Amino acid sequence: MTTTTAERCVTGKEARELILAGAAPDGLRVRGRLDLTNTKEVELPRGLRCYHLALRGSGVRALPAGLAVEYKLDLQDCRNLEELPEGLTVGSLVLRGCTALRALPEGLDVCFLDLQGCARLAGWPRRARVRIGRLNASGCARLTGLPTGLRRLAQLGWRSARGWTSAAAESPGCRRRCAGCRCAGAACP
Repeated sequence: MTTTTAERCVTGKEARELILAGAAPDGLRVRGRLDLTNTKEVELPRGLRCYHLALRGSGVRALPAGLAVEYKLDLQDCRNLEELPEGLTVGSLVLRGCTALRALPEGLDVCFLDLQGCARLAGWPRRARVRIGRLNASGCARLTGLPTGLRRLAQLGWRSARGWTSAAAESPGCRRRCAGCRCAGAACP
């Protein structure tokens, strides 16, 4: 019995070649890191599974349904990225500089989330979790508030074009003195 490419695990280099040739099957499993940094045209197969996916600076517009990245999904400076798949779960999600992104997907579940410079991002999904780690949403001027649960993170950085917002300042661990800060300077340096 022969196995198809989707049934076996391929290296990052093999997966890159398949994807760039337009020959990657749905359900492709990649061992380790898949690096598609700075690729102009890239379309990922549905159900792609890997440990680390680097698409930094690529021309990707949307990520496929069923994408599973265990450790880190790096989409920094993907200026055409408009959509993420519903239910996306990943340890670290880097969306810094994704200026076309308007919304985060329902069911998003991450430990670390970097949204710096996502200027069009206008709100939070009803169902989303940022666990234990860090949220950086500085430069997201259209965000008007943070869900209550996000204010308990180890590190919270949220600054709009107008400066530190009161929702960020109300966070335990606030390190800034700003208008409306409820920590009254107790947690600020």
